Amino acid sequence: MKHSQAYLDDIFWGAAVAIFSLNHSLIGHGTHPSGAPSLYARYATGQNRCTEIINERMPDDWPGMMKWLDHQEQEGRKNTRVIDKVVVALPLELTHEQNLSLLLNFCERMTERRASCAAAVHDGPKGFDYPHANIIFRDRGPETSKRVMLTTERGSTEQFREGWEQEANISLEKAGHEVRIDRRSLADQGIDREPQLHVAPASEARVRKEPRI
Repeated sequence: MKHSQAYLDDIFWGAAVAIFSLNHSLIGHGTHPSGAPSLYARYATGQNRCTEIINERMPDDWPGMMKWLDHQEQEGRKNTRVIDKVVVALPLELTHEQNLSLLLNFCERMTERRASCAAAVHDGPKGFDYPHANIIFRDRGPETSKRVMLTTERGSTEQFREGWEQEANISLEKAGHEVRIDRRSLADQGIDREPQLHVAPASEARVRKEPRI
């Protein structure tokens, strides 16, 4: 699809546009020191940054979550991953409550309502310029201990990316927005510009006041 220069300028200079951003990594026995999963949970749920925690099949308070993750780590086999970490940019177009619903739908989609997960939302004053969520997935059924999400398989990152794109766009459509996120690179979308930063509307307003070079 070919876009006009005016359209690209509008995107770059702060017109409403949903941004796709997802990072997926892991913490495992062979890749991180003992206690790393619970320390990450404490970081992600820090009360000076985190505005809300949503969870399914794991504790929602950081002390309980840390204790639970320590137990899961001890129960796991050597050289296996303990948790998957996913960080997503929350659509600026959605309200806090709408983003909570989006996160829950995404987590339940990926876990098939069987594996454990928790998402720490960062959209308060300390996360105003970059509203996002730190999500922890534990790919084991809490009752069966069997793998559900198969995140060790090749292509699991792309599954996360596809799932987030689809759930975010469903939420944007339900909220009455025409914009959509696209997990493809800008080059694959036919857009010739540098990637856009994910910033809050107030920051975009400040940027628009700066003279164009």
